[in-house]
Amino acid sequence: MRGNTLEFNFSTQYVSALLYSSIIGLAMCSTIWLILIRKRETISVTTSSLIVPVVAAMLGWILLGENNSPLSFLSFVLVFMGIYLVNRKT
Repeated sequence: MRGNTLEFNFSTQYVSALLYSSIIGLAMCSTIWLILIRKRETISVTTSSLIVPVVAAMLGWILLGENNSPLSFLSFVLVFMGIYLVNRKT
C-alpha cells in the first residue's frame, strides 16, 4: 500500500497567520495568566488550565462535528469534579 504525499506551501498568508496566532496569542494568554495569578489564588488559576482540553474537545464536537464517545463525556465530568474538589472551601 502506498501512502499519500503531503504537499505544504509556506505562503505569505500562512506564515503571517502562524506568526499572528503564535505571538499575539502567547502575549494575550501570558498577560491574562499573570493578571489572574495576582488577583486569584494560585491553586484555582492552575487547576482551571485543566479545562482547556475539555473545551477543545467540546468545540471540536460542536463546531467541527468530531465524534466524542460516552467515555469522553464521562472524562469531562471527572475533570470538572476534580476541579471542584480542589477549589472547594472546607
